[in-house]
Amino acid sequence: MIETPSAALLAEYFAEHVSFFSIGSNDLTQYTLAADRTSDQVAHIFDQLHPAVLRLVYHVSQVAYVHHLPLELCGDMATFLAATPLLIGLGIRTFSVAPSYVQPLKARIASTQCDHAQQLLTHALECRDVTCLYALLDRRTESPSQDTVV
Repeated sequence: MIETPSAALLAEYFAEHVSFFSIGSNDLTQYTLAADRTSDQVAHIFDQLHPAVLRLVYHVSQVAYVHHLPLELCGDMATFLAATPLLIGLGIRTFSVAPSYVQPLKARIASTQCDHAQQLLTHALECRDVTCLYALLDRRTESPSQDTVV
C-alpha cells in the first residue's frame, strides 16, 4: 500500500519486492496535506485532487509503468467519477470502491477515451491549485476523443 508521501517517493525501491502497487488515496492525501478530513479545523484543506497528491500518484504510476506493475487505487478518490479519466490516464486499472459505486464507475470507465485521458493528465500535471484542476475536469469531461478504454 502506498499511503504516505515517503512510500510514494520511494516507490522505485519497493518495486522489485512487490507484484503490484495499491494507492490508499485517503491516507496519502491526509499525510501529504497534513489535514485530517475528520477535523473541523483542517478538513477544508483535505482535497484528494490537490496538485501535491496528484504528483505523488503520478510518480508512483511512472514507477509502476517502468517496472510493469499493476496499479490499483482505493479510497474516496476512486469514487470521484469526474476524475476517472484522469486516473485512467495515470495508468490505474483497478479501483476499489463501495458496492454502490461499482456500476457508475464501470460506466464511466467504459465511456473514457484513451486519448482524452492522456491529454487530461498532461494538462492536470500543469495545474498549480485545485481550482485549476476542477476547472479542467469540468471542461474535459464534455469532450472525449477516440480510443475507448476497455
